[in-house]
Amino acid sequence: MSTKSLKPELEPLVDVAIGDITGVVNAIKLLSQLEKFRTWLRNHHHLQNDGSLFGGYKFALDTLIRVLHKNIAYNSSSGLSEDFVFSRARFAGVSLHKIPNSCEKAILLKNITAKATRLLRATNWDELADGIVYFDKKVIRVFDALIAKAAVSPDYDVGTLAEAIRYSSMFQVYIFLNDTSRGLPHGYRQSMLEDKIFAGLRLADKHYLAGAFKGYKYSIQFLWNCLLEDGFRDTSLADIHESPNWEKLDEYFTAIQSEIIQPLEKKLGVTIGFNSLIALKDSGTKILEELVVSKPAEPKLTRKEQLEQLFLWYEIEFIDASEGDIFNGIATFVPLLVGTVKLKQELGKPEKTHVIRLIHPTHLPGKHEFSYGVLIECGGALGIVDYSGWLLFYDCCYDYGSGAQGHAFAEKYIQHYSRLDAINVAEMIVDKKQFLKFMKDKLLLTTTEAAHRLPKASE
Repeated sequence: MSTKSLKPELEPLVDVAIGDITGVVNAIKLLSQLEKFRTWLRNHHHLQNDGSLFGGYKFALDTLIRVLHKNIAYNSSSGLSEDFVFSRARFAGVSLHKIPNSCEKAILLKNITAKATRLLRATNWDELADGIVYFDKKVIRVFDALIAKAAVSPDYDVGTLAEAIRYSSMFQVYIFLNDTSRGLPHGYRQSMLEDKIFAGLRLADKHYLAGAFKGYKYSIQFLWNCLLEDGFRDTSLADIHESPNWEKLDEYFTAIQSEIIQPLEKKLGVTIGFNSLIALKDSGTKILEELVVSKPAEPKLTRKEQLEQLFLWYEIEFIDASEGDIFNGIATFVPLLVGTVKLKQELGKPEKTHVIRLIHPTHLPGKHEFSYGVLIECGGALGIVDYSGWLLFYDCCYDYGSGAQGHAFAEKYIQHYSRLDAINVAEMIVDKKQFLKFMKDKLLLTTTEAAHRLPKASE
């Protein structure tokens, strides 16, 4: 089918960045052919006893599922909602099970992770087969329906959708499974997924990797055999099972690049990793609703984790106003709030300014002291870096006696900009000592005196 014949059908395209998801979904489906894999081991490698390969095969599937997680987390083509809490948690590397169900993307990823549990906890081939069937039914089938709404991007003369998906799978496997230069697959470590192993590649982790290596190398060889079909025997990958360790396995990365990826890119006239070959014809949000409708339980967080989430895992410039220095308390907070809001308006930025209100109980019934914070946003245009952080005016006013005037002044502007929907206000009731104890590692102190007042870890 020519590119021209596709153009009328595909306009308007929703997003051209769906190839990463379709590529890894296809790779999971190919590797999930458990009986075909075991038959291939017997017929092509004369391996009648495959028990020693079980762990490595499951490890390869685990890595692909982790890559799927990453691709969904960063992909906008699905149309799933993503809020600032999720995007910030992703950037900061906060574990998925520690973040709230605040947007569709968080819920979907939690549900996918849960539905992979049966597969990943399997201890033998039969249990693994059952887990694969379950994951296919609950997750892969949903993405198959999404892929049914895709087509070859009109920007490239690839041919069929099946070809485009196969090429995308090749790139995903090449980048995330064949790159083992760090002593494990590049795709395994994902910022929002907990790594119960590989925390700095300890001795126990290296022992696990050594045990998984044999099954892993045969698994990716099987994958490439499925992807290349008749062309497999003409590549260096026919010998990849001879690799004695992860370092030698990584040497095939360059061979794949020169023998497969570069010739393919030359043929297509496109750099695959930077240009998606596959596009959605319309939004896939309704299709993916099946993985969003059931909400997992909200995370149970410690007090420290609650505070870290409240401050969106940023560092805090701690401005101590507890000693009554008027200029660095409310008198600074309010102009900063007003100026931050108005600057965003002048720059045409629609995002709300983030404000925090900490309410500190006192020994007086019904009376409180307050700390206020403003998020100062400073990030790169591409979202690769984030230098943002909070200015927190600690213990800067109270709602009784002589401090009530400052409190009323701050709340006047907070309420004003809240009505204009220009700010997002988050608050928490927290004892001052408790706050300092739990957040001390996040505080950038403006005075040495403030540092001396921080509670010790044992307090």
